[in-house]
Amino acid sequence: MKHNHDFKFLLIIFLGLAISTWVQADESINVQTCFPDSNLNECINSAKFGNVQLVPGIYLTDGIKLKSNLILNIPQGSVIKLSDSAKLNNKAFGGVANAVILAKGSKEKPLTNIHIILNGEIDGNKLVHFYEKGGCEAINFAFVKDSSIRGSGVIHSANGDGIDIDASNNIIIEGITVKDNGGSGVHFGSPRPIYGSIGNIVLNVKSYNNGFERKRNGLDLSWPNPRGATFINCYAENNYRNFEIQAVGSVVVNCESVNTGKVIKEDDFSGADFALVNGVNMTNKSWISVKNKILIKRDIKKLLNLIFNFEKTPEYLDSIKY
Repeated sequence: MKHNHDFKFLLIIFLGLAISTWVQADESINVQTCFPDSNLNECINSAKFGNVQLVPGIYLTDGIKLKSNLILNIPQGSVIKLSDSAKLNNKAFGGVANAVILAKGSKEKPLTNIHIILNGEIDGNKLVHFYEKGGCEAINFAFVKDSSIRGSGVIHSANGDGIDIDASNNIIIEGITVKDNGGSGVHFGSPRPIYGSIGNIVLNVKSYNNGFERKRNGLDLSWPNPRGATFINCYAENNYRNFEIQAVGSVVVNCESVNTGKVIKEDDFSGADFALVNGVNMTNKSWISVKNKILIKRDIKKLLNLIFNFEKTPEYLDSIKY
């Protein structure tokens, strides 16, 4: 009886080890590994379970397009760089500004559940691709929801924005450093026609030396994005302007703005409901919002155009209400 008991015990251990090995093997099968000589778009699209792992090395790309339900892991030592031969503003990117990494859905069908784990680098290669050849962001989320960009990595050297968020909701940007980008480090803008972003969080992000080519900012939230983002524990140093928070309903908490003599324009917190920066309450909400200023100018131009055939206003402003 004892031998039989021992046999059963050993059999249970063997089956347990076998099942454990099978599970580990199955998990490894569920991860799509990409190598520096891979075509990243093809490699990412071939990921059956939406889990993509890069190995260290330099990945040259003409632009990567992401889809829903995807984890893209860019580890330390991995660099995704816009290739010298990339053609900017091509139709493959849906008529929007190019990006090294683009996730673009639509108003009717936004992309969802996209998570970039960035501990390596994204290099926009702006010395080759200067802005006059066509604007190029490092990462652009447009019509995306419930997604994130997280890690300890660096996004740099795009001729446009480091991270550009358009018409996207519930995005978390955490721990990333954005530096040396021609546009803003992190920018919340809008497509045309205007659609705002809501409920996003920018946490522990560092921004250095952004915006000098395009006269932009380290971290910003433009007027079409009411309740667009909350900025927590962020650090901006020596950008063209460190902070520009124009959209109403926004909050800036425990952030730092540092100028060692390189900043060109002062911070703007005119839209923030609350702004605590450098340990000081910087809340100074304008009695008239940037949005309303733009709409007042629109209506004055419409009146002048009606009377004197004056300059027309952009059509995308026509549907916007006070």
